[in-house]
Amino acid sequence: MNKHKLLKHFFLPLSKLLSISLFAFLLHITETNAFSLLLTTAFFAALHLRAQIASLVVILLALQSCISFPFLKVFPVYGVLLWAWALFLGALIFYVKAPLFISKTQLPQPLQNAFGRYWRYFLCLGCCFLVLTVLFRNFNPYQMTFCALASFYVAEILRQYGETPPQPFSLQKSALTSFLFLLSLAIALILCEAIARSFFEKTPPQELYLPHKEFIYITKKNTVAQNRVRIDINETKTITFETSKQGLRNPILPAKASNEFRIAIVGDSFTMGWAVDDAHTFSALLEKKLNGITSDKNFTVINGGMNGAGPLQEIGILQEYLLPLEPDLVIWQIYPENDVINAYESVTKNPFPAYNESWYADFRTLKEQNLWRYKTALWLSQHSAIYRAFKDVFPSYKSPVIALIENIRLVHTDGSCAMPLNSDRIFALETDLQEYYPELLQGMALMDTYFAEMKTFCNEHDIKLFSFTLPHHQILWNWKEQIKNTPQGFYKRAHGIRKVEGLLAEHKIENISFYDLWLGRDDIPELYHIHDGHLTEKGNAEVVEQLYNYLVNVYFPTQQSALWAQKR
Repeated sequence: MNKHKLLKHFFLPLSKLLSISLFAFLLHITETNAFSLLLTTAFFAALHLRAQIASLVVILLALQSCISFPFLKVFPVYGVLLWAWALFLGALIFYVKAPLFISKTQLPQPLQNAFGRYWRYFLCLGCCFLVLTVLFRNFNPYQMTFCALASFYVAEILRQYGETPPQPFSLQKSALTSFLFLLSLAIALILCEAIARSFFEKTPPQELYLPHKEFIYITKKNTVAQNRVRIDINETKTITFETSKQGLRNPILPAKASNEFRIAIVGDSFTMGWAVDDAHTFSALLEKKLNGITSDKNFTVINGGMNGAGPLQEIGILQEYLLPLEPDLVIWQIYPENDVINAYESVTKNPFPAYNESWYADFRTLKEQNLWRYKTALWLSQHSAIYRAFKDVFPSYKSPVIALIENIRLVHTDGSCAMPLNSDRIFALETDLQEYYPELLQGMALMDTYFAEMKTFCNEHDIKLFSFTLPHHQILWNWKEQIKNTPQGFYKRAHGIRKVEGLLAEHKIENISFYDLWLGRDDIPELYHIHDGHLTEKGNAEVVEQLYNYLVNVYFPTQQSALWAQKR
C-alpha cells in the first residue's frame, strides 16, 4: 500500500476519530445529555467531520463559556444576542455554500429515488431546531445547535455530489410558501376551535374571578362557571356557579326592609358551595331554618363565599359586595389549612415548601394579572375552548401559554416562570407541623393582621361578627395512617387550627370549632368528599345545624335581646 493510500485510508480516518473523541469530551464536560451525545457523535462520524464544522463547534463552545462572564451575567440579554448572532452567522455560511432547499435534480441518482425527499425534510427540521434554540430557554443549545450543524453539513455533501448547480433563491416563492403555511395553520386552528365549541362545550364556562388591585381577585359579576367535583376515584359531578349582578352566588337582593335581619356568611369554597347546588349551601339552608322560627321578622342569609378565597379576599368581598347590602351580622368561615397559606402567598412571590401546585399556578396568574403574558392566559381561558380542553386533559400542567412566553430568551423574567420546588409532604398538613419555619410564622402573623382588620372594619360599621373554623378531613379521619411515614413528633394534630383559634380569642372573636365537634366521629367520609376535600350535602347540613343552635341559644339572647324577645 503506497503512502497516499495509507494516508487516505488509515491516518485521515484516525484523525477524524480523534477529533470526534475530543468533540465528545467537550460535550461531556458541558453536561450535554448522554443520549444526545451518542447520537450526535455517531452522526458526525458517519458524515466524516470536516475541519470547518469542527472549528465552528469550538467557536460556539467558547462563546457559550463567554456568556458566563460576570459582565454578561449583569446584562444577560447581551449574551443571548451574541449566541443568536453566532448561530445565525454559522447558518449563513453553510447556506451560502449549499442552499437549504435542494431540488430533486441536484441529487445523484441513487439518492433521488430513496433519500432525496427525506433529506430535504430533515434539513428543514434542522433549521427549525436552530430557530428554537435561539428563541427558547428550555431547548438545549448544544443538542439543537449540533443537530442544525449536521443538517447543513448534509446539505454541503449533497451539493458537492449534485449533478447540477443550485437553483437561485426566489424571495417571491418563499414568501408565498410562508403565507400559505400561516394561512393553513390559522384555518386549522379555527376549525379545531369550532369543533371544540360544538362538541365539547355547549355553553362555554366563563371566568369566575375578577382581578382586583388591592385584594388580588374577587368574584366576577354576572358570570357562570363550572366545577367538577370528584366524589369517588372514578366518578365526578358538575356543579354550576352563577353569580348575580351583585357579584354573589345569591339571588339579587332588593333594598333592606324594616323587619329584615340580614346575615352575611363570608368564606372560601366551603361557603360558596364547591360541591353542592344552590339549595344546599350554608346560606340557603340557614335562611330556611331561621325563617321557620316566626313570621314576625324575615331573615336573609347572604352567600359571601368565593372559591380559593383567603382572608384578604374575604375582607375584599365584605367591603366591595356585602357592605352595600347592609348586613347586621357577619359569620366568618375560616379554613386554617388554606387561609394561612393564602395569606402568605398574597404578599410574597413563593408558596410554602409544600403547596398545591394546581391552585398556586392559578393564584399566580391572578396575582400577576397586570403582566401581559398573564393577561394573555386569562383571555385564552375565557375565549378559547381548545385552551380549556388542554388544561382539562393535563390538569397538572397549568398556564401553558405563560410557560411558553416566559421561556422565550428575550422575554425578561425574574425567574418566576418555573414552579418552585415542592416538598413531598402533604400540603394540607403544612400548618400542623410541630416546628414552624419562618414562612409559616409569617403566615400566622398575617392571619393576626387580617383578624384585626376584619374586627375593626365590622366595629366601624356597627356589624356584629363571629366565626367558625372548619378542619381538613385528614386531621379528623385516619390521622395515624396519614402520618405513618413521617418521624415521630414531626406533626402535631390540629396545630394550625389551635394557633388560629388562639388568635381569634385574642381579638375577642367568638368562634365555633368544628374540629372539637367532629373529632372522633366515624362518619367523616359521609361529611366530606374524601377524594375532593369539600363537604357533602350532609356535611353542610350539620354545619348549618350548629350555626343555627349557636344563633338561637347564644347569639340572639345575648346580642339581639330586643329582636329575640319579639321572636319568642
